[in-house]
Amino acid sequence: MKTLKLPKSAWCFLCLLSMTLLLAMTQLSAMAADQTIIVFDNYLSPDKININIGDTVIWTNSGSVPKIIESDPTRGGCSDPKDLNVILEPGQSYSHTFTVPTPCSYMIRDLMNSIST
Repeated sequence: MKTLKLPKSAWCFLCLLSMTLLLAMTQLSAMAADQTIIVFDNYLSPDKININIGDTVIWTNSGSVPKIIESDPTRGGCSDPKDLNVILEPGQSYSHTFTVPTPCSYMIRDLMNSIST
């Protein structure tokens, strides 16, 4: 079998290209983040967040009653996830990873009141 001999400059170029690709992939995965929204009985914390593609939003019910997280059509709703409608018991969490650039307006409600963001 015949081996191909590359000049040193070609090897340096290939090494540099490999390192650049590895760094780019690392930076892309590092840009994605988890963002947690704590749902209390009368408010959210934080009440607004900015979401990047790849971010995962985690809603956690720290209130004393079940909460419904759903798309808010009065503010444009959500196109990702299209069917946002989740019931969280106290202590439960729900997460969604956003994969497309889209605004998402949702509301969280229980039997007593409604909180919108």
